[in-house]
Amino acid sequence: MEAAGLFAGGEKNAAIARTLRVSERSVERWRRSCARAAPRRCASRARRRCRG
Repeated sequence: MEAAGLFAGGEKNAAIARTLRVSERSVERWRRSCARAAPRRCASRARRRCRG
């Protein structure tokens, strides 16, 4: 999940929403979901996504 990498980088929700062309509300939901999931799992998703 590309957003997880941006979360880890400390990006604000508004900046992530602009980058991914989604609503800030969607980013808020993703951030909460990622926080509830195992942090290691979110990080591994971000790495897989960034390999492109």
